[in-house]
Amino acid sequence: MSSLNDQLNSFRAKVRNAPVLGKRIIPQVPQTETSGGTGPDGGDAAKRRKTAVVYSQPASAGTGLHRSTQLVHAIEYLRKHEQPILFADLENYLSSPVQPLIPMLQQHRNVRVNLKDQTATYVSKFDIYSANDLLRFLKTQKSYQGTSVKDLKDGWSQAIPTINRLEQENKLLVLRNKKDNTPRLIWPNEAGPLSTIDQVFVDLWRTAKVPSSSDLPGTLERVGLKPSSVDPSSIKQIKRAPEKKTKKNHRGKITNTHLRGVLKDYST
Repeated sequence: MSSLNDQLNSFRAKVRNAPVLGKRIIPQVPQTETSGGTGPDGGDAAKRRKTAVVYSQPASAGTGLHRSTQLVHAIEYLRKHEQPILFADLENYLSSPVQPLIPMLQQHRNVRVNLKDQTATYVSKFDIYSANDLLRFLKTQKSYQGTSVKDLKDGWSQAIPTINRLEQENKLLVLRNKKDNTPRLIWPNEAGPLSTIDQVFVDLWRTAKVPSSSDLPGTLERVGLKPSSVDPSSIKQIKRAPEKKTKKNHRGKITNTHLRGVLKDYST
């Protein structure tokens, strides 16, 4: 026991003699009124310090810098002008050199480039720019499917007024859209002015008497017609007797005919 007590006493002595490390104290920095925003002007000051970041917006590209964009703008410019446009005028419109676009314009199916005159022209699908051109083109058509006005307007700004004028002069037959009454298809009017209905037919139409709504079903039934207001299920249908199927006699097929003289017939 004495040895255990000696060990315990020695351990306690070591603990008492061991150096003691003090706790590290972090000094606190006093907060000012502006940092916390507790003052009367603290909120406004914080808002003033937190300024909104303004990102630079891309400037208007205008006609664009890419060649494809420049080509689109060049074709639209040529489409609006129904005459050859000089390369210099096209450069002024695009604000860029037109020489890189010339090979691309030459490959376009609706653009005609004249290197000798330094001009470019937009060519419509039918190459029509006047009333005479339109009438001449319609006379050469071999079918009566009609000519689309949408194709005529491409490159010809006066297509609609010219079509309306030729229709009034009885030179065109025009099929119009029901929504906005704009021309959709046109044909040449080879028969001349449209004639009116003869007065005889007009008098027959006016003298025709239509039965009243109460007498109409009976009138239709007398002439062998059925009113549309009658329920189809209420109409009696004639039932036809079903056809009787006749049975066909099937004869048995005789087999083994090559053994007819060898085998014995036990049926007798």
